[in-house]
Amino acid sequence: AIFLCRMTLQNPNDRFGFNKTISALSPGTTYYYKAYATNSAGTSYGEVMSFKTLALPTVSTGTITNITGTSAKCGGYISNDGGATIIARGVCWSISNNPTINDSKTIDGTGTGNFISNITGLTDGTTYYIRAYATNSVGTAYGQELQFMTVDYGTPGQPFTDIRDGNTYSTVIIGSQTWMAENLRYAGNIQLGDTTSYNTAYRYYPNNNSNNVHTYGYLYNRRAVFDGASSSSSNPSGIQGICPDGWHLPSNAEWTQLSDYLNNADNVGAMLAGNTNLWESGTLTNSSYFGLTGFFALPAGDYSNYYNGFGRYAKFWSATERSFYDVYFRFISYGRTNISGWESTNYASSKDGFSVRCVKDE
Repeated sequence: AIFLCRMTLQNPNDRFGFNKTISALSPGTTYYYKAYATNSAGTSYGEVMSFKTLALPTVSTGTITNITGTSAKCGGYISNDGGATIIARGVCWSISNNPTINDSKTIDGTGTGNFISNITGLTDGTTYYIRAYATNSVGTAYGQELQFMTVDYGTPGQPFTDIRDGNTYSTVIIGSQTWMAENLRYAGNIQLGDTTSYNTAYRYYPNNNSNNVHTYGYLYNRRAVFDGASSSSSNPSGIQGICPDGWHLPSNAEWTQLSDYLNNADNVGAMLAGNTNLWESGTLTNSSYFGLTGFFALPAGDYSNYYNGFGRYAKFWSATERSFYDVYFRFISYGRTNISGWESTNYASSKDGFSVRCVKDE
């Protein structure tokens, strides 16, 4: 640090002052000084004065929250401005250690205190290093470095062939779960339905057209899906049901695990949907999150004494009953980006026909 001091001699015969630059000082340190002058009579001193050198700010990095595949929140706290005004603050991040303001960064105002930063433009499944920063006229100081990993939206798994009928399915790994990335197309000895039933196992052509089965799979009622098994709320469900060997019906808890992992409640439906050409244009297909996971939920609609929602809705059974007459399910609509149940509930009539996705056994 450098300090410039101006002194004035008090002898009326010498009214000239003098300046002195003091260097090699330590930042953030209080110094005491006084002027002196020496003549043949001796040395005299001026009054004692003091000053404190400027310093870098004191900043700490806040907690990382709201982590998704492409965004997160962080921030920091500036407890001391170092004696100079904070002219910039925010967080900086990189895929390498010790990020600086020359890397990606936010700019979140000025001054001391707490601040929150919205971090965007991240890549899913990637490890980042992040720290808060604060800049004053002395320079830039950084908080402690933190590390986080963005959500891995989805990685293609190995294709799977159902030995019962030779149907081959693509799969996707999302978090610790491996899902079929196509709707189940298994017919077996399940009767084609032309009505609904709580007690008879039925399968249905999506939109009453057999040509749709290859792309959309079948719709099934609860009796066909459970295949004689009881309800399960466990994770994993432990219920194979209509699924092939090595796979099982996802419980309500397993569907919740999927949504929680994606960690973006407002957009999970868009993330899980796929193939814009098959969906009616709307809020879902216009979302920047559409199709990110590779789950490829398709709008097969449903059957409830009539065919409904083809091109608009995807409805999936779980292995968890609310009662004999109601089963928990998941619902994706062309008109919104989240995933939910009908009429803000999570269950539907067990006699209706919905799509099935199976989860690989651990």
